[in-house]
Amino acid sequence: MKRICLASMLVFCFLISFGQKPNNTPLALNDTISISYKISFFDASEHSVERCEIENWTGICLIDNQQVFGTDWEMPCTKFDYLTLVVNNQEIALNTSSLYNPNNCELLLRKDQFQIVPNEGGYLLLGSFSDGAGFYSVEWKIVKSNSIRTCIKEN
Repeated sequence: MKRICLASMLVFCFLISFGQKPNNTPLALNDTISISYKISFFDASEHSVERCEIENWTGICLIDNQQVFGTDWEMPCTKFDYLTLVVNNQEIALNTSSLYNPNNCELLLRKDQFQIVPNEGGYLLLGSFSDGAGFYSVEWKIVKSNSIRTCIKEN
């Protein structure tokens, strides 16, 4: 048992020493604003997945009765568990429903996927996500402790 624990600790230290971060490490966008998040692997057995006919083939169009972004009609490999904007230590939840494969099939996000812009007493947060072919951008409007997703655009 001690060998297993020691081996686990060595693997953990190895990953940390080579820059591997847990996928919920906050991303600092500036001195007062950061993003906390968690991405997990998508398990189709835990969801209702529906296919639609698209011309002469079928593709995934609904998951849990909601439209799908980020998959290019294929089964997603990752999904957001949560995405939170943190402004001056205040957490603001962001709607991530229907958003899949935010950084291909990786569990990490990058700072360059986001842009924060001051806007009308608050901010606009712009996010760019992709699994390669299924690129999409999302816009959230944040005012005080409230957010609303105002746009999802497939490119």
